[in-house]
Amino acid sequence: MAIVAWIRKLKSCSTSGQGRNSQQKLVSSIPTSNLRSGPLSDVFQWNYVMHTCAESGGLYSRGNFVVAEEVVDKVVKYVRQMAEESDNPCGFLFTHSLGGGTGSGVTARLLNVLKTEYPKAAQVELAVMPSQKMKSNNTLIVEPYNISLFLKDTMEEHRAVIVVDNEALFRMVYSTGSKTPNYNSINSILAHVLSATTAGTRYGGFKSVGFRDIETTVVASKRLRFASASFAPLAHDLSSCHNIVAVSEVMHDLFSPRRQLLTADFHDPFVITSTVLYRSYLDSLGEVQTFINKLINTKTLRFVPWAPAAIKIGLAQSPTGFLPVGEILHVPESATLLYNTTAVIKPFEHIYHCVSSMLRKRAFLHWYTRSGMFADELTLAQDSLSELISDYSETASPDPCSDESECQ
Repeated sequence: MAIVAWIRKLKSCSTSGQGRNSQQKLVSSIPTSNLRSGPLSDVFQWNYVMHTCAESGGLYSRGNFVVAEEVVDKVVKYVRQMAEESDNPCGFLFTHSLGGGTGSGVTARLLNVLKTEYPKAAQVELAVMPSQKMKSNNTLIVEPYNISLFLKDTMEEHRAVIVVDNEALFRMVYSTGSKTPNYNSINSILAHVLSATTAGTRYGGFKSVGFRDIETTVVASKRLRFASASFAPLAHDLSSCHNIVAVSEVMHDLFSPRRQLLTADFHDPFVITSTVLYRSYLDSLGEVQTFINKLINTKTLRFVPWAPAAIKIGLAQSPTGFLPVGEILHVPESATLLYNTTAVIKPFEHIYHCVSSMLRKRAFLHWYTRSGMFADELTLAQDSLSELISDYSETASPDPCSDESECQ
């Protein structure tokens, strides 16, 4: 990914919706000339935009040890300046890849440093996982190593992680009837999802879910904090985006497995936590609640026994905005679902099997040790990934958070 860490600082955490917010900091591994000349150039405050020429070579170790040494202190310096200008900063929103050297290595260092610097600030990640089937010329063979190392080094703090993959995103765009989907198309979907996570703070409302609430509603424990996302409805042409869609149709579409932005089996997972972020001109809270109650009463969703009916509903009385790029248009009624379920087990199991296979052959270890990392770090990362899979697999059992240190 070009953007490895997008730290969004919200000017005010009040739920009144009166505060201002803006994207304040951008760390990019490529030149930012396209951003400066593009239709979104006015979005960023360019005195807080930083570009680094340092390259990680696709290695977590180099990104974490070498590139991070160059950029992290500068980022923290700017963040301190922004925090001083803010009355009540809410937290940080990161977008990054999990498989790349910079997206994993630098982001891991930033997450931990900023958590130490601002322990009360919420942290929400939008993390792009490698697709299991969709490969490109830019696919790294060491992506499983990078992911496992990132997870090992960032597992000790509470933060919400929204995981997506390009395969599911392109499948979503194809479903709208688009014949030539591109990265602008899938990025516009992600923009709507990210906008929903901050809408409760920006616009407020009687039943709003603020940015800080995202972290508390998604995260069940330090390890059980990975949520998939879905967005509905999708409009590809102008005629459909002006149609009034019934709330029940939006909600039915939202919980459909085909609307999930992560490639996994969503037909019958155990639901650990879920958050519905609804946006509309109207007060649609009653209709949304009615639909959710129907899902619960008919047992359409399988909840873990220690957190029955764990669904949080947020309403922002402001529809999604217009994006000057991409093919996915704004609609009067829309909803975003953050879905922490056992469906994430399969993607993590795939990564675990890849890491195990590579470690048995000691494949590519020399690339990491040359960057200053010990070889046993990957073994520890493999063990940490195995524990993560076990924790999710055991959620159907009695309360896995019996150890209070593991729960919020």
